[in-house]
Amino acid sequence: MIPVPWRTVEFGLLGEVVAHAGGEPVALGPARRRCVLAALALDAGQVVPSGVLADRIWGDHPPYRAKLTLASYVSRLRAVLPGVVKQRSGGYVLDVERSTVDVHRFGELTARAAGAPGEAAAELLTEALALWRGQALTGIGGAWAEHTRELLERQRLTAATDLADVRLRLGEGAGLVDELAHRAQAHPLDERVAAQYMLALHRAGRSADALEHHRGLRATLAEELGADPGQAVSDLHQRILRDDPALLVAKDVPRQLPAPPATFVGRTGELAALTGRAPVTAVVGPGGMGKTWLVLRWAHEHQREFPDGQLHVDLRGFSPEETPMPSAVAVRGFLDALGVSSEGRPTDPHAQAALLRSTLADKRMLLVLDNAADSEHVTPLLPGGTTCAVLVTSRRHLPGLATAHGARQIVLEPLPDHEARELLTARFPTADPAEVAEVIGLTGGFPLALGIIAGRSHLRLGVIAHELRASGIEALDSDEASASLPAVLSWSHQALTGEESRAFELLAIAPGPDIALPAAAHLLDRAPVAAAKTLDGLARTSLVAKDSHGRYRMHDLVRQYAIERARVLTADERETALDRVLRAYLGLARGYDQVLDPHRTPPGEIPPIPAPAVTHPEALAWFDAEHGCLLASARTAAARGGHDLVWRFAWVLGSYHWRRGKVDDDVLSWQRGVAAAEQLGDRAVLAMAHQMMGTSLAKAHRSEEGLTHLRHALGHAAGDRLRESHVHLALAWRLHILHRDEEALPHARQALPAYRELGRRSNEVHALNTLGAVLLRLGRDEEAVPHLRESLRLSRELGSPISESGSLNLLGEVAQRAGDLRTALEHFEAALAVRRGLDETYSFSHNLMMIGDVKLALGEQDEAVRLWEESLRLTKLHNHEKDTEPLLERLRSVRPGTAP
Repeated sequence: MIPVPWRTVEFGLLGEVVAHAGGEPVALGPARRRCVLAALALDAGQVVPSGVLADRIWGDHPPYRAKLTLASYVSRLRAVLPGVVKQRSGGYVLDVERSTVDVHRFGELTARAAGAPGEAAAELLTEALALWRGQALTGIGGAWAEHTRELLERQRLTAATDLADVRLRLGEGAGLVDELAHRAQAHPLDERVAAQYMLALHRAGRSADALEHHRGLRATLAEELGADPGQAVSDLHQRILRDDPALLVAKDVPRQLPAPPATFVGRTGELAALTGRAPVTAVVGPGGMGKTWLVLRWAHEHQREFPDGQLHVDLRGFSPEETPMPSAVAVRGFLDALGVSSEGRPTDPHAQAALLRSTLADKRMLLVLDNAADSEHVTPLLPGGTTCAVLVTSRRHLPGLATAHGARQIVLEPLPDHEARELLTARFPTADPAEVAEVIGLTGGFPLALGIIAGRSHLRLGVIAHELRASGIEALDSDEASASLPAVLSWSHQALTGEESRAFELLAIAPGPDIALPAAAHLLDRAPVAAAKTLDGLARTSLVAKDSHGRYRMHDLVRQYAIERARVLTADERETALDRVLRAYLGLARGYDQVLDPHRTPPGEIPPIPAPAVTHPEALAWFDAEHGCLLASARTAAARGGHDLVWRFAWVLGSYHWRRGKVDDDVLSWQRGVAAAEQLGDRAVLAMAHQMMGTSLAKAHRSEEGLTHLRHALGHAAGDRLRESHVHLALAWRLHILHRDEEALPHARQALPAYRELGRRSNEVHALNTLGAVLLRLGRDEEAVPHLRESLRLSRELGSPISESGSLNLLGEVAQRAGDLRTALEHFEAALAVRRGLDETYSFSHNLMMIGDVKLALGEQDEAVRLWEESLRLTKLHNHEKDTEPLLERLRSVRPGTAP
């Protein structure tokens, strides 16, 4: 057999499934074989995985050895269609142009008709409907075929009603009555068909029949749906009643919407928000976020709600030409589309805008104002009344529209993971789920990036993921500017002022995932008011996002573009800016750390940037918000060789890490801190760094490593009595935790007198508590109690709530051991109240456990269980699995079978 060139082969699904080669029919064989061809033709040019083909043919009931049976069907098709049906990795492909399949040709023709003028639209729709030879996929059964048939029949109905609309606009009436009568009978709840039929009857001189059909429609809707006819049908009914002469006059309605996006997934929430629309809605977000796709998708789905037409203009607010379309030009374009004669039209732009408002008055039209530069750009184009709907897209936020015109604003964010996954798996059905997840992570759900990737479905997704890892945003470049993410972002960048552009480039090099105004002001070297003005300008362009807490963040792909832009900065500019922001973060952290623990003193100077008048919980909340940026700053300082900054970052984070139970972060911080101290060679810093590292490791249940560092610290502290005391106290506490209290006791005894002699009262409190805890463990309660009472008195005098709660807990243990459960409970609950006031959820989980123990001893088992469960929840919340076992043991003792 001589292969037939694919260009001479045509495929038909809109009726019986057929193929013609060179104009001659091809013998396709039985229904199952035709089903295989239909399943491939519906996705012509794309690989259809074998599993998907099998599902389309057999559904949930595949035959034994389905893969071999499928291969047999394909082999027979390849014999009659040589060079057209091909095997690919994991599936098969009908390797033809999509236009050779009548389904796709039908879609192309209807899409072209959407933007064509009256006569041309009628010709295109007539040609599209002529492709139908009967019911789609005739003779093919199964769930997939039935579902596909329903979808295609809906498209056929839409095209037929679109054609009826066009013909009515061209002045027809009587000639449509019979066709529309059949359609209205077949679709009794379709109000669009009903309105067309009523208008055709009215134009045919059968107004009474038109009104009777309205009565029947109203009764049917009430019975079936419990609803009345919509506004469009009701308005037409009233106009027929008053014999509106305009109904008999053909009108050329503008249909300017561009074709809808071919690939559109998700955005269900945003589409719903548009449906519950205000008269003016602005959809804003960065370039490439899918604003135009969203608006066009909604506009095409709802165009029948605007019988007087749809107007569209690309205002070029952000374009490579850097020349936004003047509003006056857009106004004139709309007047032309609405058929307003240029003769006698005013020349003044304000008068022309007023004429546009007059022309739109009482019309039900949709205006799509795409790619607006700002609020002023679209204001002259807005209708004066509320009968029209206006959709605006812009990369800038448009507060002026909300203030002056009551516009609602929808801010587009990246696609959520499940919607991004749906898009990718539709185009890469055989991709490994891990590859899909990696690409979603690398693109951050950026719609244009995902769209570019979806357009490369001839590649394996793993290959694309490798390109993204290797090249970043450059992997999403293209010769076609509108399909290139770097190009799209560059158009937004071109619209920035010089100050905004400088800020955009400096933000790219800032450490951390986001930035707040105080740090940003230091980065930009501007006063806070000026910095806020610049950053808010960037936020209005959507190149950065400002959250409800006033923090500024870039999408990862935008940041990659900004990093490329930052190459224009000189090395000195970069280093100076980085130094400013790192020292700002350090100073800010020191200021808030002084709120957490005003008595801490570092071994070297850390000039604070004083915190505002904040409470202890507010200081913790500041660290919660800035933690990622502070860790990133420490990493950046280490990478730059800023050893003097590295240990200081570890130090200012220490109190926060302890209070929030962030042990792993603390260990990493002090690993860098010790390395930095060794580079500096300062003995005081070395002693402090090893001491803090030892303490941190012990909290991480790496006690022997911790003790090694503490002994190193003792060696470096030799001759410095204060530092030696700090290390002795740390050793005493760590040995106590390990139940090595005989070893701990001499260290605790050495620290206490030194602190007293040096006048270090805040340290004395800690030493008293530690000595008391060690003595209690050794059974020397009477000796311990005076130390603990002195610690409680001093901590209250100094205003040290952390030490106060520690003293109360230890005194509670004394009472508990003596059998005085009520006193023990009072102490434990007082300690808990102090901790709750500080919002230190990690540290008060231990209090809950101890109160639970007392409650159990008092016979209140249910309350004990509740407290232990809450303690367990808090312990898990802070990822301290090793601390959960004592709680689980308690719970199992009263409720056997308690799960971990």
